[in-house]
Amino acid sequence: MAGWYKVRRSTVIRMGGGDMLQRCNSSLYETLCEIYPFFPWQRCKFLEEAKSRCTAHFHLNSEDQENILNTLNKLKEEIGIKNVSVVVAAVSHI
Repeated sequence: MAGWYKVRRSTVIRMGGGDMLQRCNSSLYETLCEIYPFFPWQRCKFLEEAKSRCTAHFHLNSEDQENILNTLNKLKEEIGIKNVSVVVAAVSHI
């Protein structure tokens, strides 16, 4: 299932999945969550989802925040880091 993280929306559309994507806000993440609801999808791992969130309107919803913190905690345990600090910056657009 993890191979889906590297698939682009354009590939899904070319292979005939455009209608399904449209029903799910053109989001591969949302589409796969609907098709495979029991798999623990992580929005931040989808290349196009991550790219679209790195715009002037970048924000993390609570699900994304939780996924990032869980991933940091797992990495912390795996490589023996004692403390993890998260810095959040607020940016104002004029």
